[in-house]
Amino acid sequence: MTRSLNNMPTATFATTQDVDKILRGKEFSIFALQPYLEQIETASGSDLGAVRRFAKHSLIYQDDATHIQTRRMIAAVFSEKALEQRVAMIDVATETHLDRFCALPEADLMHDLINPLFCEVIAKIIGVEQHPEGHAVTLQAVSDLRKFTEKFLSLRELRQMNDWLNDPRMMRPVIGVGKDDLPTLVDHMNEVLGDVPERMNVIRDTGLGLFVAAHSAGLGLGFAAWGLLMHGQTEWRDSATPDWSARKLEQVLSVYLSTRFVGRVANADSEIGGCPVQAGQHISLDMQASNLELRKNWLEQDRPSEMRAPTLAFGAGRHKCPGEAFARLFITRVLPAMSRRLPDLILHKDRCRFLVTPMLQGPQSLPCTPTAVSLKPAAKLWQIKDQRAAREIITDDTRFAPPQMAQHLSALHDKSGHDLSPVVHIAKNAMFFMSGPRHASARKSVMQVLGQNRLRVWHGLIDDRIQACLDDLGDATKPDLVEHFANPVFRAITKPILGLHPSDLERFDALAPTLQDVLEPLLPMRQILRLQEVFAEVIDLVRAGSVRTQDAPDGAVSLQHHLQENPPEGFDQDDIAALVLVLYGASFNLSHTLGNALHWVLSLPWDLRRDVQDPAWTNARLEEIISTCGSPKFIYRHARHDTKVGDLDVLAKDTACIHLNAVNLGTQTGHLSFGHGLHHCVGASLSRLLLRRAIPAVFQRYPSIRLSSQGHSYFEMSQTVAMKSLLCDLF
Repeated sequence: MTRSLNNMPTATFATTQDVDKILRGKEFSIFALQPYLEQIETASGSDLGAVRRFAKHSLIYQDDATHIQTRRMIAAVFSEKALEQRVAMIDVATETHLDRFCALPEADLMHDLINPLFCEVIAKIIGVEQHPEGHAVTLQAVSDLRKFTEKFLSLRELRQMNDWLNDPRMMRPVIGVGKDDLPTLVDHMNEVLGDVPERMNVIRDTGLGLFVAAHSAGLGLGFAAWGLLMHGQTEWRDSATPDWSARKLEQVLSVYLSTRFVGRVANADSEIGGCPVQAGQHISLDMQASNLELRKNWLEQDRPSEMRAPTLAFGAGRHKCPGEAFARLFITRVLPAMSRRLPDLILHKDRCRFLVTPMLQGPQSLPCTPTAVSLKPAAKLWQIKDQRAAREIITDDTRFAPPQMAQHLSALHDKSGHDLSPVVHIAKNAMFFMSGPRHASARKSVMQVLGQNRLRVWHGLIDDRIQACLDDLGDATKPDLVEHFANPVFRAITKPILGLHPSDLERFDALAPTLQDVLEPLLPMRQILRLQEVFAEVIDLVRAGSVRTQDAPDGAVSLQHHLQENPPEGFDQDDIAALVLVLYGASFNLSHTLGNALHWVLSLPWDLRRDVQDPAWTNARLEEIISTCGSPKFIYRHARHDTKVGDLDVLAKDTACIHLNAVNLGTQTGHLSFGHGLHHCVGASLSRLLLRRAIPAVFQRYPSIRLSSQGHSYFEMSQTVAMKSLLCDLF
């Protein structure tokens, strides 16, 4: 519980029964904003007259009598029946904005499509003019005014709102429409209010308040699109089918919910769910938890498929959202249209940004590539985004080779004046830059330890380390599935299997993430020098460490020990040390993929993950999980000679950069997450093993786990999709 201004703790309720009772109960009311604003004005000497007026005319803070009157006026335009007449307008606007969006090579689903479309549609329904500087300024005002739903705003925030509300260019009502047009809300209110004092202020404030509130429909649309694209291309393309809204809309509304919490105040002493509540006490309603419970209960009952599932996504009782019909219509008309026009849209999930406040959440930025087209953006570089071309390139070792890093760095060594012999040695022993007999020899030896059947002896250690990390996750003050689980599990498992026991573990762990830079084929000089400096120190830490065999289960031999005892042809002890450390740097992908996978699972509708604690659930979807959540962004190949790939004329020494998020598409079969053929990832079996055992273990230990919010974050990495933080509630 948190403390409110009256020094009573804020009571939080999350069960469906309690939330519904509070929303409908007359003994609970909305926060009294007017007295609070008056106190702020008196204490600060600030003029907040426009904010006080806006609060007076805003549905969210109106008392019962005025509230009912306003709702009746709004219903004439925002009822389900009235909005049916707006379908043609919404469809035309959608196609117009999609035409513009599809012409962009790179775009942002929120900035370039959803937000401008929303602004145009809602402005026409309400009957207001957007800010003359464009929809971006309009939405900045909406963003600032949306804070109105938060309690106890700062003086700075209130002053900013007051400035927007005093700007005459902001949401100017337009009275009177052409005879062929439908009456807007402004027209209807103007007729109903007649000679009411301050009629135009009432109209403008009410319209502006609805514009701000209705943006939750835009956030909801973006949230739903993000969720479907996170699932994989199958779910995204399914939303284009005619019956999608009948089958999936309630599921989407219950999961991708922009409202996090709703506030109420107790009018009298009472009791909710066995918890005493005092008069004047502030109450917080967890809308995500209550909707999840409601969805679970509904699905566990035998209900006719045509029945609409109950939801608290739009609240309940006298303050239920008056924009529900608009939100439903906007999503059901626009989302399928987007999917039909953009079936191959590629979402850059690690660059997506979410707005998260105490009361709501939703996507702010959804960077994407509208269409997956292979192209040549630079003289020697091809971006490969179609699966057929990607598979042809990866599987043909006679025409395409891994990047020639050792040769490139040797040339740089000769021309730069820098001693790059250490990093040349690293590249020479990085398997993803090898080819020919040396690669075959290293691969054969490594797979003697990392092959699927060879890893069986490590299963017990892996399970023990997973459970130990789950213990630590449960002890964390703010549980983070990346910091307190995925990363520790990765370190606890890969070090003993690879045979890394450094003398200074803390220093090793601090330096080791730099080893991931080995994955990038063309590093700038500064990073090259830093990489070889780190590599030299890390090798010294490993050499000074212990051999340690006590971590290994009976019959198990670590990779480093095996290679030292059975060196591949052409490898000396320095080569082996470099090979193992490069593999450790590459194996950070295990941690990143596990973090991505846990985020993916927790972002699924409960319908699709209800049995996730059963290992069979993960086993059945393993390749889909890897295809969707694999952390590498690209695979690089180098053309050995002039050749043709489909319609692409590839010249000798051209580099083909295969975009995995474009060619994998969340498929269960045929993905290229681990490469293919001679260069199939040697860590693939360990990755699959970790996912198979870690994912069900998390949900077996914490069956009620859920994301705290969409406040997750990613590292800014050019070659890898890597989560930085994934906060969760374990309950």
